[in-house]
Amino acid sequence: MAIMSVNIAYGYHNFTHFDCLLTSEILMGNENSRESERKRAQASLTGFSSEEKQKFENLYEKVLNGYDEITKDLLKTHLGIGLAEDVITRIFQRMTHTRPSGSARVTEASFYTVIAHLVSCRTDKRAHIIYTLASSTPESGLSAKELFSFVKIVISSYFDLLNIHKKLDSRLWTLPVRVSYSELDLLTYFSLNDLFYPDRKARLSSKTVQSIPDAVYSEEDLLKWCGQPSLFPACFTSTFQTLFPVCDEPERSLLPIFFGKKGMEDHTNLLRVGDVITINQSIPQKLREKWTLLFDSRKHGESFTNLLRNVRKHRNTVLVVRDIEGHIFGGFSTAVWSNHAAFQGSIDNFLFSIHPVLDIYKPSG
Repeated sequence: MAIMSVNIAYGYHNFTHFDCLLTSEILMGNENSRESERKRAQASLTGFSSEEKQKFENLYEKVLNGYDEITKDLLKTHLGIGLAEDVITRIFQRMTHTRPSGSARVTEASFYTVIAHLVSCRTDKRAHIIYTLASSTPESGLSAKELFSFVKIVISSYFDLLNIHKKLDSRLWTLPVRVSYSELDLLTYFSLNDLFYPDRKARLSSKTVQSIPDAVYSEEDLLKWCGQPSLFPACFTSTFQTLFPVCDEPERSLLPIFFGKKGMEDHTNLLRVGDVITINQSIPQKLREKWTLLFDSRKHGESFTNLLRNVRKHRNTVLVVRDIEGHIFGGFSTAVWSNHAAFQGSIDNFLFSIHPVLDIYKPSG
C-alpha cells in the first residue's frame, strides 16, 4: 500500500491561439513569388507570439537543412527515432495536401500550418489533425482499427521520447520507462474506452474491453472524444510539442515530479509509468505538478495507526493498494484524512483500477 499527496501547480498556461486552418486558402496568390509565399507563411501563424514565429522559422530552416525544399526523408531525419515512419509519411502528405491541387511541394506556409495543428492544445484543432492523420481515407471516415493503430503508435512514441530525453530522471522517478506490448495495449484501450464503449456496462466486460468494435467515426465523433479528459489527446500534444519545440509555454509534463522520503526511492513499484500518468491526468489540472510519498507499507509497516499518523490532516491524496491476489486499485480524494461518521469528498474524487483492468471510475451522482 502507498499513499501520496498531490500539490497545486500555480500559473498553468492554457493555449488559446493556433487559429490557422488546414485549408488551401492560406496558400492562394502568386506561387512564383517568394515574397508572397513568405506572407502566406506569416499569415498561417496568426495568434503566435513573435518569439514563437521565430521558432517556427528556425525549425523550418533546420528541417530544410540547406536544401531547396522539404522532402519526406528530410522530415524523417529531423524526427529520428521519435516517431513511426507511417506517421511521418502521413504528416508529410498533410503538408503537401494543404496546397492547391497539382502541386506536391511543401512550402513554409503548409509546413507551419500542419505543425501548428500538431502542437495545438485546442480541441477542434487537435481533433482535426488526429482525424486526418489516423484515417487512410478521411473522406470515407475513420475506422476503429485505424484509430486504435494510430493511438498505439503515438502513445509508444510518447514513451520512447520520455526515454530519449531522460524525462523520468528530471521528474525524480525511478520507474522503468519501457512499456511492454501488453501495457501499451491496455493504455490504448483505456484511451479509447469512452469512444469505443460509451456504455460503461460494456466496458466492464473483460471480453469487450479487449476487442475493437467494427465502427467508423467522423471528425465530429473525434471532436467530442477529444473534448473529454483523456490520456491520448494529452500524449499526442506532448509528443509533438517535444518533436517540434516551437511553443513558448508548452503543456506541462504529464508526469508529476515525485518527492519520496529519504531511503524510499525504490518503494514506488506498485505503479508503472503509464499508471502514474493515467491517474495524474484524472486529477484536477491544478494538482498535477507534484506527488509526495506519505506512506508505504513496505517501509512503515502494515499498522493502520502508522498509516493514519502519516496521512492525517493531508488532503488531495492518492491511495494505491495491491491485494494478496495481485489486483492493484485505489482512489483519489480531495478531503482531509480525519475521523468522520459520514462520507465526505467532492465531485473531483474518483476510484481507479490498475491491474488486471485499467480504468477510472468517476462519481456518478
